[in-house]
Amino acid sequence: QRYAGADFIVSCVDSGAFRHTLGKSGSHHGSEALWLDTGNGADSGQVVLGHFGIPPRGLRLPNVYDLYGDGLLEGDTGDLPSCSLAEALLRQRWSVNPIIAATALSILDSLFLRGGTAHHGALVRIDPISIVPLLVDPDVWADMGYITARKT
Repeated sequence: QRYAGADFIVSCVDSGAFRHTLGKSGSHHGSEALWLDTGNGADSGQVVLGHFGIPPRGLRLPNVYDLYGDGLLEGDTGDLPSCSLAEALLRQRWSVNPIIAATALSILDSLFLRGGTAHHGALVRIDPISIVPLLVDPDVWADMGYITARKT
């Protein structure tokens, strides 16, 4: 496996197809590696921290592929960045990228400086503005369509 030695993977790409392929590649392998994915559209996005593969013990945090699956393939338009600022602003709100980045940094801050986090991601919308945390909670994941084996 290509990412076998990785402890941490970060993806910040515009291609849902790439994120789908990356997630699928790790979905059946044993690994404690964490995957932080940031993705956004014109005025919304998400940040998801999850296990890249299947850890040998403990609760498995679902990653962006687990939560969105084939939905990652929707919305890829193949649009290239525009050299025109006016055109670029028509396609994407200028504030979406910095808000996604700050949200990802907040999760990393909790993880690295505090040793853990009660939320492993967030759903972000620009208009109306909202940031909804993804709690480390199997019931929240079930609401998103992800069912995990509960550890007892």
